[in-house]
Amino acid sequence: MTQVPRSLLNAKAPESPRPSVWSLLLAQPAWLKIGAGIGLGLLILVPVLYSALRGKPTVLVIYGDVDIRDVNLGFRVPGRIETVLKDEGDTVSQGELVASLDKSIYKDALSVCAADVEVKTAILKNAEVTLKRDETMVNSGGVSRLTYDNDLSARDQALPNLHLAQAQLALAQTDLNDAEIHSPSDGVVITRAEEPGAIVPSGNTVLTVSLYHPVWVRAYIAESNLGDVHPGEAVEVFTDTQPDHPYHGKVGFVSPEAEFTPKSVETTDLRTSLVYRLRIVIDDSGPQLRQGMPCTVKIHLR
Repeated sequence: MTQVPRSLLNAKAPESPRPSVWSLLLAQPAWLKIGAGIGLGLLILVPVLYSALRGKPTVLVIYGDVDIRDVNLGFRVPGRIETVLKDEGDTVSQGELVASLDKSIYKDALSVCAADVEVKTAILKNAEVTLKRDETMVNSGGVSRLTYDNDLSARDQALPNLHLAQAQLALAQTDLNDAEIHSPSDGVVITRAEEPGAIVPSGNTVLTVSLYHPVWVRAYIAESNLGDVHPGEAVEVFTDTQPDHPYHGKVGFVSPEAEFTPKSVETTDLRTSLVYRLRIVIDDSGPQLRQGMPCTVKIHLR
């Protein structure tokens, strides 16, 4: 019986080489190769896109409050109030009569000025007739040169006197017109300060009207966002009372000066930051927007 050498009994079979990852992938079906390629691409692109979007948002959100202009209406002339036709909460239209004074004193003044114009007109006509008559006689010696010069001076004085009387008549007519108050724009009366019978000086506030137009939003942005916001850019405005109803407008003004953020607008951390004021004009405003109402402004960046 032949004996097997001990070295051959302890010898191991040679190991085959381990396949690489790429060789395993290449050995897979085509659909599996395509899926693996898409997955690898997403693993690379998603972090890049997330970083880009995180550093450059597509929507800039800022905060502000509604700014509506008020008009204090009063008479330009003094007098006794005869009628106040509107009360608090009443709506007014542009050009509508809202209050008037007792006009009797201004009507009398207008009549006096009109009569004075008639007198000055007659004086001027008489001076012109006399001057024309004496002008034909001065060369023949029928009228002295002194008389002619006096006629000429009388005509020259009568003309500016008539102009002065006409100006006083126009002023009296203006005073009569100013005895009425007409609303300068559409709005709502928010204050009624005087009642009929009160004697008021010129300029005293009788009614205060909150205007429907224009309606603005006063908002603030940081210096880092100045390059993203330009006058005329479209914006959306949201209020807490109607969070799902956007108002549309555009940026009308960007302040050239920095200021501290008002405490009622931003968070505690941003109240001490220097920001720039924006004035946003609302195109489709309505009665739901009220003075001082906080709002959120969204600007879609390009």
